[in-house]
Amino acid sequence: MLRLRNIATLLVIMLMTAVSASAQKNIDSAVAALIKKYPDAQTAYTEYRTPKTHKLERVTRIISMSDQAEYNKLLRALEADAAESVRFSKAGGVVTARFEEDDKVANYSLIQAKSNVRNGKVSHYGVTVDKEDNNWMLSITMRSDTD
Repeated sequence: MLRLRNIATLLVIMLMTAVSASAQKNIDSAVAALIKKYPDAQTAYTEYRTPKTHKLERVTRIISMSDQAEYNKLLRALEADAAESVRFSKAGGVVTARFEEDDKVANYSLIQAKSNVRNGKVSHYGVTVDKEDNNWMLSITMRSDTD
């Protein structure tokens, strides 16, 4: 069931960005490969519909994991598509890209967690674990420019 939901989510995102798919083709390809490789990855999915027409206006998907190789692939994809974006920034552990085409807007944020090592323990956002993880999160928001 979870696998079907991931595929359905990916299809919705792809449909919403069909017009602008060429602008962020490397990112979309990397995300699709990630979802296929890790169908049970920690994800959050939300959608916003207009109250009257129930038209899909915005879809947000957040994927979080600790595989450093996958983070590197996504980072390279964001950097490769940066020339096609209307806004690209890279500061510390945060990389963002915004793509606009016709009435569609796509925002990508790739965030790498900062680790604080104390006495052999690692703290991520106040939670202490025994080994160092390379936690990161990718947030993808697709929306119509009219909302």
